[in-house]
Amino acid sequence: MGDLGFISLLIGLVLAIYAAVGSVTGKFLDNHGLIDSARFASYLTTLALMISAFSLVGSFLSRDFELKYVFEHSSLSMPRLYTWVAIYAGNEGSLLFIATLLSVLSTLAIALSQSSLRAS
Repeated sequence: MGDLGFISLLIGLVLAIYAAVGSVTGKFLDNHGLIDSARFASYLTTLALMISAFSLVGSFLSRDFELKYVFEHSSLSMPRLYTWVAIYAGNEGSLLFIATLLSVLSTLAIALSQSSLRAS
């Protein structure tokens, strides 16, 4: 499960870089195809970050102590009900959660702005 989270995190990074560079370049060159491609990359960035975050939560719930982060921030004595909350215990998990949340909000903003631009 840790490999899935790490790979999806790397894919999310590449997609986020492409979305940022592609949208600015598309606007500068007035290339609507590149702008649309960057918009879809932004949507996929959200998906990749969500997969990574759920993978970390799944590692906590399955008590996968092979992952260093899970080993350092949870234990067998912790009640299973509270185990998934340990994602916030360290900086890495908190940053992943915040990045995922901001990505979801940016996806909503992009989607809503697209529908309002089409309506006008």
